[in-house]
Amino acid sequence: MAFNGSGLFNIDSTGQPVSANTLIESSVFNALTDDLATGLSNCITKDGQQTVTANLPMANYRHTGVGNAVARTDYAAAGQVQDGKLNWVDGGGTADAITATYSPSITALVNGQLCCVRATAANATTTPTFAPDGLTARTIVKVGGTALAVGDIAADGHELILRYDLANTRWELLNPAPASLAANTFTGVQRWAKGADVASASALTLGTDGNYFDITGTTTITSIGSLGVGTWVKLHFDGALTLTHHATDLVLAGAANITTAAGDEIEFAEYASGDWRMVGGVKADGTAWVGGGENVAVAGTFALSGDISPAQITADQNDYSPTGLSGASVIRITTDSTLRTITGLAGGADGRVVCIDYISGSGGLKLADDSASSTAANRFDLAADVTLTAPCIAVLKYDATSSRWRVMAAQSSGSATITLGTPQATTSGTSIDFTSIPSGTKMIIVNLNGVSTSGTSIALVQLGDSGGVENTGYSGSTANTLYTDGARLYTTWAASTIAHGTITIVLINSSTKTWAITGVLGYSNAGLSNNLGYTKSLSADLDRIRLTTVGGTDTFDAGEINILYFG
Repeated sequence: MAFNGSGLFNIDSTGQPVSANTLIESSVFNALTDDLATGLSNCITKDGQQTVTANLPMANYRHTGVGNAVARTDYAAAGQVQDGKLNWVDGGGTADAITATYSPSITALVNGQLCCVRATAANATTTPTFAPDGLTARTIVKVGGTALAVGDIAADGHELILRYDLANTRWELLNPAPASLAANTFTGVQRWAKGADVASASALTLGTDGNYFDITGTTTITSIGSLGVGTWVKLHFDGALTLTHHATDLVLAGAANITTAAGDEIEFAEYASGDWRMVGGVKADGTAWVGGGENVAVAGTFALSGDISPAQITADQNDYSPTGLSGASVIRITTDSTLRTITGLAGGADGRVVCIDYISGSGGLKLADDSASSTAANRFDLAADVTLTAPCIAVLKYDATSSRWRVMAAQSSGSATITLGTPQATTSGTSIDFTSIPSGTKMIIVNLNGVSTSGTSIALVQLGDSGGVENTGYSGSTANTLYTDGARLYTTWAASTIAHGTITIVLINSSTKTWAITGVLGYSNAGLSNNLGYTKSLSADLDRIRLTTVGGTDTFDAGEINILYFG
């Protein structure tokens, strides 16, 4: 009966068991040998001569001591699979005609077949081929059939993963070399991770947990530790501190030190190891960083941004600081029907320019010159009070050296401007001239500060035009005494006389070029003061003013003089 189909070997029991001294029947013996032959024929021989004719259930047992497969029909040893050698091999051939020899050999190309090979060089063409085990070379493409770009096979050592597309007879490269960042198109939001806050230090050490950091504290920063060439970071400063410019360690805009304020942000790029370059940023007030040593060229329209419109001024303002001033370039001011005075403006910083746009108000707006009602650092240095009438504009620039706001230009009632001349010392010479006064000027204020001469010849002011200074034709008097040679400062003069005050020259008739000259002067050498009043007609537009003496020979030896003129 042999094996019963469940692995049990059964012998035909007919005539069994054999007893001693009993004749063995031939039929019984032959049946036994037939059963043995049948059973042995169904066994697997260890020398491999038997052919298996059905599946062999292992009942959770395993083959042990298995050798590596050498043919596609062999068992693969677990180690052979684990080592990845069935589908991987060092490549051969050339950069654009890659070959490979696998073990076991690949005998045919089938759809979806996966081959891994180590390249020997970067592809130099867009149509490199692959031929495993001498089979037909097929073109390598990207997934989907797009042709490779030169360098998609990066270089010697690039591990290529290739899958065969039978329908299109091509190999698809599943892992081309990453494209350069410049060639990528971002289709989603890109974010810089925000790292933990970093305390300011002379040698600033940034974290590796992001590219965006809050910098706390006020310690001066002179360098930043390396994070790797090409790294970009953005720093948000929580307070005021100094960044020190260095030609190779910390390159700042304009090659100048920077003092931050709370909320300022600056971007840096690491150009070389530990060599950080400022590449951008914005201040807390919304303005861009501009280096202290830079020249800024404006090509096209230039505009002052950051307009604010404070509440109407209904009382005089000391240390004026309306809401939004820190980020404003234009202050749009309105007043009521009374003349209102601003004695000082907060927010001064060296070079800052602020435009006061006086929108409306029937009473007028006065900027008081160097008024003690405001803090010294907020005051105006104007040489004299400037009174504006609406609508008009005054442009102020802050000078940190003198800690004062100064007028760059001013407009009154549409087209008038206020211009402050250059002070001239009255410490030498026999006359002081102010020339090139522009046509269209309607008012001039002459300011005297401690003016003195060497003799007794009376000082006087004279007007002139393109024909020269005129010393005749003046109508009026000084301290109740008539004179015609000019607007005399007093009726007598001595070497000890020291004059102070202002003389106002106003155009009263543009057709006849007639000017009115009035003045109030005091003298610090004695308890004296006097008034003067004159008129003078010219033959052409006034373009010059002279301070001299009646005799024209005494020299000035103290003080200074300046003019302020209105267009």
